[in-house]
Amino acid sequence: MNQGITFTSKAAGSAGNSITINIKESLTNPPDVFVTENVDSKTVTIEFTSDDRGRNTATVDGVVAAANTLEVTLLSASGMGTSLVYSATVKTSGAGETESVDLTVETGARASGRITVTVFGIPHVVSVAGQTPSQVAQAIATQLTSIGIPGYTVTNPSGAIVRFVSLTPNTNVPDITVSLN
Repeated sequence: MNQGITFTSKAAGSAGNSITINIKESLTNPPDVFVTENVDSKTVTIEFTSDDRGRNTATVDGVVAAANTLEVTLLSASGMGTSLVYSATVKTSGAGETESVDLTVETGARASGRITVTVFGIPHVVSVAGQTPSQVAQAIATQLTSIGIPGYTVTNPSGAIVRFVSLTPNTNVPDITVSLN
C-alpha cells in the first residue's frame, strides 16, 4: 500500500501552527534523505538525492524514517510505501486565522504521466507532460477546482503555488491534509 506523508506538529494548539516544510532535491549530495530543522524559524527541510542517472530515489518510507529517526522537535511524520517523494514546500496556518495551506511545486514534470494529489485522504489524479513547476501547479489547481474540495477553495495565485483556503474564515477548522505522489 502506498500513501503520502502526513506531518503532525508535536506542539499542541497555536504553537504548532505556521511550520514550513521544504522538501527538495539536494545539490550537495547528502545521504539518501537528510532532514534538518530550524526551531526559531519553524522550518523543517528534507533533502534527497538522485541516483547516478539523475532519477529521484526518495520514497515515502525513507522520508518518514529520516524525519522520525533524527528526532525532529517540531513535527513527526507518518505514512508508508515506496512511492517517490517529489519537491514541494508546505506551510500551514492556524487558530484565529483563516486556515490555509500553500503547496509549492519545486520540480516540474520531466515526462508525460500522472501525479496523485491526495486531499483529506482522497486521491486525485492529475495528468502532466514535460511541464515547468508553475505549469504543474496550474494543472493541480485546475483539476482540484473542477472537482471541488469540500470546505476549501483551490487556486494557483502565482507561479508554482497551489493554495488551499478554508471557506470558513477566521475559524479553527479541521486541518487539511495534502500529499503529492
